[in-house]
Amino acid sequence: MIDILSMQQADLLVLPSKFVNRPLRTEEVIHIAKTLDAFWSYDYEAAAQGKVGAHALLKSGRHSDGLFVSRIMLGHKNILKIMAQQLALKFEDTEVLEPEYVAGIPDGATRLG
Repeated sequence: MIDILSMQQADLLVLPSKFVNRPLRTEEVIHIAKTLDAFWSYDYEAAAQGKVGAHALLKSGRHSDGLFVSRIMLGHKNILKIMAQQLALKFEDTEVLEPEYVAGIPDGATRLG
């Protein structure tokens, strides 16, 4: 079994999607995003030391303390394919044979949709 959590950026960028044939754990997806510089999270440790920063303001107007930058993460063909396969695995788990609609985030995940 492939150890995603031990992979560096160079390893991830050449990882064939066929080798990721199981659902990824949350920490693996976050590791991929962080390694590709496609994940931002609020620094609670810095805030505890008095260096308070801002939370992310999302397009929806809501705030978040963590987010994926899909344009960066999915800009790599193999990662795009891996994430598409992850969605397909989720659909299989729900016993939905074909989704009625598929949509992607404009400018970030349109190709994924």
